[in-house]
Amino acid sequence: YLKQGIQQVSPTEYNIDRGTLDKILENQADLMRQARVVPVVENGKTVGVRLNGVKTDSVLGTIGLQNGDVLKQINGFDMGSPDKALEAYARLRTAPKLTISINRGGKDMNMDYNIK
Repeated sequence: YLKQGIQQVSPTEYNIDRGTLDKILENQADLMRQARVVPVVENGKTVGVRLNGVKTDSVLGTIGLQNGDVLKQINGFDMGSPDKALEAYARLRTAPKLTISINRGGKDMNMDYNIK
């Protein structure tokens, strides 16, 4: 079960087992069903995607993401650009650490994940 491979270190930092991350990434369709993803547009430019309907017991909830969070970047790749999002996704499999830049309640913050 995936949650066994995820350990919370602090409110914004988690350790994730590499095998668990691989399973999460392999089940992309499952991941996509866990939240409704809505593009966020500012000044005519897509700046990220808002996560709606995130449940606390889902994988997204387990890694600290919340309903209404706006994903802006993963490891510096803009989530507002489909090309960049795909590039980030391709690199997640080998990254030793993930930093997800989000906006929560109007405040920018980072969620850090150490891949073990």
